[in-house]
Amino acid sequence: MVSALGSETLTIHAASMKKPRKITVKSLDPMAMQPCEGIEDIPDPLKCAVCQDTYSDPKVLPCLHSFCKGCLSKLASISTSIKCPLCRNEHTLSPKGVDELLPNTQLARKVETLSMTTEISKCDQCEETNVVSFCTNCESFLCEFCDKAHKKMGIFKSHVVVLPKLVKKNPKVEGFICPKHTSEFFSVYCIDCKSVICRDCAIYDHNGHKFEPAVNALDEIRKSLVSYSKQLKTKLKMFRSHAEKVAKVEKHITVYPDTIKSFITSQFEELYKLLDKRKETLLGEIDSQYNGFSKILWVEKDTVETGICKLEAGIKFAQQLAKSDDQLEVAVLGSKALTSMEQVAKTLSWDPKAIESLGPLAYAAKERHFDNDYNYRKNWENRKR
Repeated sequence: MVSALGSETLTIHAASMKKPRKITVKSLDPMAMQPCEGIEDIPDPLKCAVCQDTYSDPKVLPCLHSFCKGCLSKLASISTSIKCPLCRNEHTLSPKGVDELLPNTQLARKVETLSMTTEISKCDQCEETNVVSFCTNCESFLCEFCDKAHKKMGIFKSHVVVLPKLVKKNPKVEGFICPKHTSEFFSVYCIDCKSVICRDCAIYDHNGHKFEPAVNALDEIRKSLVSYSKQLKTKLKMFRSHAEKVAKVEKHITVYPDTIKSFITSQFEELYKLLDKRKETLLGEIDSQYNGFSKILWVEKDTVETGICKLEAGIKFAQQLAKSDDQLEVAVLGSKALTSMEQVAKTLSWDPKAIESLGPLAYAAKERHFDNDYNYRKNWENRKR
């Protein structure tokens, strides 16, 4: 069972434990949350990549890409797994589906803040359009009439009323509720599993593990986020460099067939009709060779683009989370992010030699074909003599 001792202490009793275990959960102190140094921001638009509209209840996939809950629900209705629309990683869902995915509270807070700055057109008390003030205690916009009434009533005497442009209204976003035990919030950090869980999960699913309050693991998670961000940034730089090489080869491969075909056509215009069959054969060989080059290039291009997509997602997510003022948010999303970032850092790679031979092969093929045709034409002319 789980019992509350005071307002800041949790005691976890398990059948196999000889003594009750106490976990002190510190209150969230926004002033204690300072942005991490050494991390540069990657732009994070507030539009969902699926619906191209402002995020609505954004959820985070294990690959660290975020989408509207509704958009993900539509994708999940097709099968029991979701393929990320950006990096195409496939994620298997539990029976609870999209509801079990963690909310991206950072995006939700930005969207909520944006909506609050644009929705000041009406008084929250009488819906008059002439808004003149904002009560910070009631969190309500007031028209001129309601503003006067607010100030005259004794019950509102201690309330602070400011101009609308000075409003700093706190956005309300979804909290971190355990999808398995919906009456419990995430508050405990499992040291063995390196994840944030609720108290009931600690009792029933993590028996014998070591725990500590989730907020106590913040410093370690922050350090790990910064460390993995640096690793991924190094890898991202390598992938972008390779992407430039792929683009150069792609440009060469794109113009290659037209150039060669034009050259072959101009050469065969000088020959007799007996050479027409040879002409068609050579054109067919070029098309075949180009198709082979294109397949190899497509695979390399796809590998690089998806790699960049995954690396950017990890870096962006870690950078923003490491600067977050919400301690529990950093603990919950950070522990999940570290698992994904560690997997990306270990497994993401490519073979830089795969496309190095495409350009030289193209020119070598051109010289080989034309040398053969030159000898063929020379022999033909000798035969005519």
